[in-house]
Amino acid sequence: MSKSDPVADALARLKACAADPRSAASLAEITKALAGKSNLSAAKAADIIATAKLAQFVDQLTAAFDRFMQKPTATDKGCTAKTAIAKALYEMESPVQELFLRGIRHVQMEPVWGGQADTAADLRGLLRARTRANQLPATR
Repeated sequence: MSKSDPVADALARLKACAADPRSAASLAEITKALAGKSNLSAAKAADIIATAKLAQFVDQLTAAFDRFMQKPTATDKGCTAKTAIAKALYEMESPVQELFLRGIRHVQMEPVWGGQADTAADLRGLLRARTRANQLPATR
């Protein structure tokens, strides 16, 4: 008998949450995903939050972003969670300018075949475009 994959299971539960994101069960699953260790689950939760405009999660999104900024190559490989969280916060027009500015400056070098690559380029590009649109200072 094979073991189940906890990340795949969480992603499946989150996919089901997308149908009714405001239900008590969905809100609990989204909360659990944002607080968990899986960057993929947190990214999926952030996507659901953005689509449903669940503004009650702004503080939890911010906390998750901060957590994934700690040892980012270990906690958020590919910068997946941080990018999805930043996108969700922007789409909900959250006043988290300091988080956006930290994201603009973030560089995340990860090992790839033949060397290293910066996986935070999408995060920086997303936030630079957003800060220009909103006239936020995009200093380095």
